[in-house]
Amino acid sequence: MPEPNENYTERELREAYKQSGLWRSGWSFQRATTTDAVLRGMKIFVKDMRKRFEQQHGKPAPMQRAIFEVIE
Repeated sequence: MPEPNENYTERELREAYKQSGLWRSGWSFQRATTTDAVLRGMKIFVKDMRKRFEQQHGKPAPMQRAIFEVIE
């Protein structure tokens, strides 16, 4: 089942393929992307790569709720 609003580039998927080491087991990139379970794992890896990149390169800190007191 595809995730909504998730666009995975071929470059990102190739990086996930490379990092997974599937090529050492004789898997081709085409085979990896046509096998549902493997493709799902590669997409999860890409999402994690994106998240780590954002954290390392200035992702804005989440807004914190402030408690305001009304002074009369």
